[in-house]
Amino acid sequence: QLYNAFPLVMRWLPGPFRKIFRHWEKLKCFVKGVIAKHKEELSLAESGDYIDCYLKEIKKCKGDPSSYFHEENLLCSTLDLFLTGTETTATAIRWALLYMAMYPHIQ
Repeated sequence: QLYNAFPLVMRWLPGPFRKIFRHWEKLKCFVKGVIAKHKEELSLAESGDYIDCYLKEIKKCKGDPSSYFHEENLLCSTLDLFLTGTETTATAIRWALLYMAMYPHIQ
């Protein structure tokens, strides 16, 4: 919550959250690299995945200034999908372990 209220101040304060910023930047660089690779190999005839479809929509809406299809939104939505999937998996594993601890005879 402090970061949302004071983003410029938080970047200068020491603390463990600095490590989170470094990891976040690495993750963003990784996803940017994946997007760049998809742009190089983009085929208009077929769509292989989410990024391909989004890149095609960017090309379709290139002249429209009111369009939300641009690379920054692609980066953010891809990161959201990745993090949401990671959280879902972690939660499922946590519940499975809790269930096995509560009912060891079912294991």
